[in-house]
Amino acid sequence: MDSSDNGKSSRKFFNWRFWLLAAAAVVILLVLGFVYREVLWTHLKAIYRFATDKEQVAGMIRSFGIFAPLAFIAFQFLQVIFAPVPGEATGFIGGYIFGAGKGFLFSTVGLTLGSLANFLIGRYLGNHFIRRLVPENTLRRFDTFPVSYTHLRAHETI
Repeated sequence: MDSSDNGKSSRKFFNWRFWLLAAAAVVILLVLGFVYREVLWTHLKAIYRFATDKEQVAGMIRSFGIFAPLAFIAFQFLQVIFAPVPGEATGFIGGYIFGAGKGFLFSTVGLTLGSLANFLIGRYLGNHFIRRLVPENTLRRFDTFPVSYTHLRAHETI
């Protein structure tokens, strides 16, 4: 038995253990969600109502005084990280509070920082996670795809 066989068998064992733990976590979350569904639903509705009410959000952001731009940037950052917060409403609120120019600027800064954070999360956690699920030869094909595609596109424009 060579070392490559040993690595494959331990990888299969790890995947099996990983999926068992993931399934157990999902079952536990579903049971807790079912048991506490009324409380969770009440809180989720309140959070959604707050996030979609421009007057409440504007009042909350204005309450930070001179730090209101930083609060709005943080709100935009979180809006990118947590998908349920509606992006259209928050962009509109920036213009409503700060005016079109400053609202656009603060919104762009927050959205850019949130997108950067999402990219870094995906880059570091996603790569580690995907490498455990997808066979190595398939990953190699996709790892080289953007380079070869970029090479082709560069020659097409000349």
